[in-house]
Amino acid sequence: MLNVRYNNGSGQFSGGYTDTRDSWQGHGGQIAMADIDNDGDLDLLRAGLDAPVFKQLNDGTGRFGAPTQLTPVNVGELKFADIDADGDLDLVALFRGYSGIPAEATVLLNDGSGNFSKVSAINIMYNQTGMEFGDMDADGDLDLLIMSGYSLSVYFNNGQGRFSGYYQLTAPALDAFTLGDIDGDNDLDLVAVFHPNSPPSPPCPMYTYFNQPISPALVTSVRAGHTELETAVYPNPAQQRCTLTFAAPVQEGRLVLYNAMGQAVRSQDVPTVRSLELSLADLAPGVYTLHVNSHTGSAIRRIVKQ
Repeated sequence: MLNVRYNNGSGQFSGGYTDTRDSWQGHGGQIAMADIDNDGDLDLLRAGLDAPVFKQLNDGTGRFGAPTQLTPVNVGELKFADIDADGDLDLVALFRGYSGIPAEATVLLNDGSGNFSKVSAINIMYNQTGMEFGDMDADGDLDLLIMSGYSLSVYFNNGQGRFSGYYQLTAPALDAFTLGDIDGDNDLDLVAVFHPNSPPSPPCPMYTYFNQPISPALVTSVRAGHTELETAVYPNPAQQRCTLTFAAPVQEGRLVLYNAMGQAVRSQDVPTVRSLELSLADLAPGVYTLHVNSHTGSAIRRIVKQ
């Protein structure tokens, strides 16, 4: 049974409706919302720990349609991101494994209308405690990080939503993690905490991993055939706007700004200049990735909007 209640704008919930077209199976699991059919409203996905994933599309008035089953994957966590860079939200479903069935992360690509197709599955270890997306190698696509078996693995995206090579952090008994540029060098670093077998004394240790061109090998990439375009962004973090400066004038350039889910939120031509102001006023606070491509060269930079 699905209960929907509407917010009156002051944090009070009332009205709404109850949907008795129940497809829920299993126990626990996840409920998640995202605009999977690109019509401007939030749709609904539901999953049980030992049941398939069901989607329900929003009709634009806050009412969800009949449940439709996706590729049968039994999951405990759902994550949305545009992993193939085609402008819609794709899905990774994490199956935690049980009764001798191995755990896996199932990758489902969206056709833009909310229809998902399974393209791959990543075998992972037991006891998954979370996953996140982040462009760890600064090549413009979203890589996948999964915490399982008390260790953390980074799976690299080939740009088309397929995850191949991976790197595993070797610190023992990791339990949870988060991503952020903690050293201010415009790449994503990682902070993880230790999972104790018994209450620790002193408190649980915290591991900090800096993203740099040594192990783990997460380095900045440049498009094949292009040279690195020396680009500076200031201020960074920024609020309403920031300025881009180039070591050499850009020739026939174009910039695209992507949000943390890999969706393009800004794109514009770059004239033959050595500096350019970029407006951030209408963007939500967060971490964005800037791509500049031109006949002069290419650049990828992180921008933090406060």
